Amino acid sequence: MYRALMCLIFSVALQSGVLGSAEKPERRALAEYYAPVVYQESKSAVLDYITRFDYDGDWNGANNWRNAYRYELRAYVYYGVVESTNHVFITYAFYHPRDFTARPLEGMAPKTEHENDMEGCMLVVERDKTRWGRPILLETLAHDHFYKYDNPKYRRVKKLKNALPLDGSIVFLKEVDNTHHQQPAVYIEPEGHGVKAATEQVRAEGFKHPGIIYRFAGRGAEVPRNNNDPDVSYDLISIEDSLWAKRSEIGPSSLYCCGDSYALPGGQTVLFGSAFNGPIGGCAAKPPWGWDQANDGLIEKGDLFRNPLRAVAAQVQVEGWGGTYVHNPYLTLETSIASKPGTLCSESAVSKTLGQSVATSLLGIGKTLFSGGFNSQRIGDRAKQLFLTNTVLLEWSRLADFERWSWNKSLAEPLLPKLLTENLRDQIQLSFAKDLGFSSPALNVPARYFDSLVMNYKCAVEGATGRVFWMYEGMKVFDEAHSTSFPLKKSDGWAADGVDLSKSERWDRNLNIVQLKLEILGPNQETLASVDPAKADAAAQASSNLLVINSIIFDRHAFSDTFER
Repeated sequence: MYRALMCLIFSVALQSGVLGSAEKPERRALAEYYAPVVYQESKSAVLDYITRFDYDGDWNGANNWRNAYRYELRAYVYYGVVESTNHVFITYAFYHPRDFTARPLEGMAPKTEHENDMEGCMLVVERDKTRWGRPILLETLAHDHFYKYDNPKYRRVKKLKNALPLDGSIVFLKEVDNTHHQQPAVYIEPEGHGVKAATEQVRAEGFKHPGIIYRFAGRGAEVPRNNNDPDVSYDLISIEDSLWAKRSEIGPSSLYCCGDSYALPGGQTVLFGSAFNGPIGGCAAKPPWGWDQANDGLIEKGDLFRNPLRAVAAQVQVEGWGGTYVHNPYLTLETSIASKPGTLCSESAVSKTLGQSVATSLLGIGKTLFSGGFNSQRIGDRAKQLFLTNTVLLEWSRLADFERWSWNKSLAEPLLPKLLTENLRDQIQLSFAKDLGFSSPALNVPARYFDSLVMNYKCAVEGATGRVFWMYEGMKVFDEAHSTSFPLKKSDGWAADGVDLSKSERWDRNLNIVQLKLEILGPNQETLASVDPAKADAAAQASSNLLVINSIIFDRHAFSDTFER
């Protein structure tokens, strides 16, 4: 009777949000004190930014691939604190909307890109007589493999017999004394976002990092000014109060697409969501309790997060290890989450292993190549259309990118586009003038992949409209039939809008796109800025209103999604 009553209370509290403030201030303070400095390398205008899962205003993981360019990616890091009598375990998890590739020639293989991405690290802090304790071990996750680093000035961690050696030592950016340190430095790779400890090089004077440097700087969650911003402040989000509190939300438009059964100390098992919803790539991204390494022996999935006392002892030898938990909400008595047929990840038709994703992609490639029979010419043409050889991301966001676009050079000087940098943001500043030529550089990309245009901008005119034209291989001029429009917001701040070109009746996914152009129309649909550079002798009409563009993106599907379709 007592257990049933406690289960009912727990269930009501969970559903009503009573547990929404479970994380105590002192645990938040620990997470802030040790909050790592994050060296995020970047290969994209925005896709390597860290952010929160609900950055687009909802908890539906199945729209995060598409929304990545359309919303501000403010900087957040998830954290969770587990305490034992001898140690504190602080997990930091980094979320990205896409696991992607930006490298040429990778389109020649069925790269298993996927929607949503979460990898991270755990810092083990030994309790002592001070408030903050002594950090002794850092474990990071990179592509389902855990890397282990000791404290270089407080070595009490050793590898187990017959185990691999440690992967290095933690680099701390602040030192209180010889054994007490603060702010470990971690490195996140671009594209796949694996996490490792940063190298000692980051402490060198004049060190230049090819990407973004995030810090818990107390300025809240900031948006990087570009993908090489050296000072971006992130904020912290409690895992216990967010991702964990929603662990029962499993479904096709929910946070999780499927779940796993987890053991509790009393011998019971409970099912909760363990793979983020995101059909592209097969729900490949996992919360910290879904992190797993295939060859780690007796360690269960998620143990490094849920049961670190056992997981760490199974990996390394730590002097003075032991104790019992004094705070661990991830191993407490649960109510059973009502499961539906197909919600187990092992049975889900959506969730896939890496091998399954590759096999499905290869099957899709084969079907596409031979769908027109075994005619060698047709197969060759389809192969050229399927595989990207030199263009994977089409992003224009830097001055050098904008300079590749063309415009009407015969306009009066005040009306010509101005390429400038303000507060580290490169941008094109356009006067609303008739017959301003503005068109993309030559392209040669398959409509099978690329299907939408997204623009980040500031617009001073109410009711303006953007019109996108595209030209297929073999076409000589742009025409109205191959175009579509989207509204532009009047805004003093940066806004993002786009248009799905594939919804046009004239969109043919079997052809290649060779050029784009963008036309800006005023409130009454009058032409204010024409993108056709052929009208070099047209009269210019000046206006004090401006359209400022920070980025133009020709967006695409994931490779894995394309091959499967």
